[in-house]
Amino acid sequence: MRRAAPLPTAGVGRALQAVAAWVSGLAVIAGAMAAHVVRPKATSDHPEFAVRALSLPDGASLAFYVRAGREPALVLVPETHGDRTQFQEPAFLAGLPADRQIVIVESRGQGRSWPPPTPEQASIERYADDVLAVVRELKLGHWHIGGHSLGGMIALEIAGRSPAGLVGAIALEGWVHHTVQAAAFPAAEPRPAAEQAEMRRQREERYRSQGWTAAEVAALGQIWRHWERGDASVEALRVPLLTVWGDRGRAVRPTRAQLRLPERRGIEVRWVPGADHYVTDAPFAAATATEISRFLAAVERPERGATTSVPRPNIVLILVDDLGYADLGCYGSRTHRTPHIDRLAGQGLRFTDFHSNGAVCSPTRAALLTGCYPQRYGIEAAIGFVRDEGVPLEATLVSEVLRGAGYRSAVFGKWHVGHVAHFGPNAQGFDESACANNNPDYHSHVSRDGNVDWYRNGQLADEPGYLVDVVTRHATRFIAENRERPFFLYVPHLAGHFPYQGRGDPPHRTAGRTWDGEDRYGPLPKPERKRAYREMVEAVDDSVGQIVAALEAAGVRDRTLIFVTSDNGGYLSVSDHGGYRGEKGELFEGGHRVAAIAHWPGRIAPGTAAETAMTADLMPTFLAVAGVGATPGLGLDGVDLSAVLVRRAALPERPLFWRDADERAVRLGPWKLHVTEQKIALFHLGRDPGESQDVAAEETGRVRDLSARLAAWEVEVGPRDAKRRAPSR
Repeated sequence: MRRAAPLPTAGVGRALQAVAAWVSGLAVIAGAMAAHVVRPKATSDHPEFAVRALSLPDGASLAFYVRAGREPALVLVPETHGDRTQFQEPAFLAGLPADRQIVIVESRGQGRSWPPPTPEQASIERYADDVLAVVRELKLGHWHIGGHSLGGMIALEIAGRSPAGLVGAIALEGWVHHTVQAAAFPAAEPRPAAEQAEMRRQREERYRSQGWTAAEVAALGQIWRHWERGDASVEALRVPLLTVWGDRGRAVRPTRAQLRLPERRGIEVRWVPGADHYVTDAPFAAATATEISRFLAAVERPERGATTSVPRPNIVLILVDDLGYADLGCYGSRTHRTPHIDRLAGQGLRFTDFHSNGAVCSPTRAALLTGCYPQRYGIEAAIGFVRDEGVPLEATLVSEVLRGAGYRSAVFGKWHVGHVAHFGPNAQGFDESACANNNPDYHSHVSRDGNVDWYRNGQLADEPGYLVDVVTRHATRFIAENRERPFFLYVPHLAGHFPYQGRGDPPHRTAGRTWDGEDRYGPLPKPERKRAYREMVEAVDDSVGQIVAALEAAGVRDRTLIFVTSDNGGYLSVSDHGGYRGEKGELFEGGHRVAAIAHWPGRIAPGTAAETAMTADLMPTFLAVAGVGATPGLGLDGVDLSAVLVRRAALPERPLFWRDADERAVRLGPWKLHVTEQKIALFHLGRDPGESQDVAAEETGRVRDLSARLAAWEVEVGPRDAKRRAPSR
């Protein structure tokens, strides 16, 4: 085993311009790596990085910049430029995932701007051996290799061997000319061998004139020859590969076909518009770190040392509109037949304290898609028949993050977070959509404003059928067409929102007039509406059964998480809230406590969960399930529920907040403060789930505490009725 030695003092000053001091307790490199730790003065915003060194037989050394964290690790091999490495850019280090150990390996010695300092080290294969020695010394069981230019060559060499524990390879722009860079410009024909030889001769002459030794020039020759073997190296690749390019100065973005990359799973090409090609360019550094973070999460599995042969799970989210808490058989209904949803609940996890982020449609949907309180985007009420309100395009939706992780996403049903022509799903990460802006007639598809309201991929495109069935046809087709890749399928059913119409009820609305009076509820007299609502709920249950059957037919059910919930409570005139006070539009429990069911064969055991959760928790949960985690900068309000789903873990206590035009509420543990202009009421939901006993007079201290929390939250998210283009924090 090589002897570990301190990094020479002169080398430290050059190598650590933007990395900093040792963090105590770096247990992962104890034992075999018992070398002296250099403690340079911190000169960056990243003091968690430490430096170690490993001696090499030729007298050079490998320097390690190590950041503490849990496995898996990312091992980066930089190319030096003068006195700094490419990975010292603070924007790059800040963008890397903080929960992973990051190891930066740099060769130090007599070399100038290339890591191999001697002819012996010039061999890519030999350098790969040294990097693998670092991996062994650090006892990394689950890791990635990546780098820029020469580092990419080493990554490719190691990936071609595919040693145990290697999960993915990452290569930044320039990593192999003949496979990517030259192929990006197919008009440029390969140069004849004689011309290539002359170019090599000119390069060597240029470097000699700059004072390079013969050995160093020979080292460069080894690297150039390895580049020329790049095609074969990529073909032999057995792990997922990410390549990231900047495109400053390039007018045309090459297509995947032009790049001629092998058509196999896991080879991705990402572009950073307007950035330079080097990690030391700050815009490119930050964007590159984000892409690397997404890639790491997308190809990793929780089990240490596992390969990426098991596909990432699919995610199916089914949202029922205006469903009362007790309107499903599994939640106590004796009038609604919902065997398919009941089966999912019996085989999965049924939440008993799950809440929508709003008591009406749009706020909850905004929270679901962004992972944030909808107030941050100025959405506190149902969006009307307007075109200038919606979740801003600047917001990051769950669909956009999942797309970055290789998922294909679709939404079929009710959008209602902005008109699809201006704030539509296809502009926000969804690859396919068929949806309505609001709640049209289930047969004629005319909304209350007198216009046909059914769009395909952002364009008005009506199609015949009862809308529950139309949505189901699209959902099952999408599953069949995407069985070979991970997908996110969002099915926000329009039922059971009014107009109340079963499959056999007549169409009602016609185009050219508004439907804002009593006729907005549909063609049926009041006594018939409850029957129609029941049929609508049962039609949604039929849809769920067909979706599950489509997953089974595609052979993907066992790797699919299904989540069923509602956007808010229902109207008491047609729905059952199981004894909870209030209804849709109110911030008592009946307005926002909703059914929620999670089903994932082999991962979620049957049972119930009493954890207090909300719709905004779904985005971070889905990202965690997909292996993405919370991308830095999203600022999510929701929390990851995956540990609740698979391990029944308890959630830390946290306050939950609601606000609409007339009411405000805050929940902390069993305590709920309900505020209107006329009254402040306090309820203990553990003893009084029906919110019938106001104990504010007896609990004045608790009222003050919850009131202060609510006021602070309102300051944070911004005032009511504010239309914002971006989150307020």
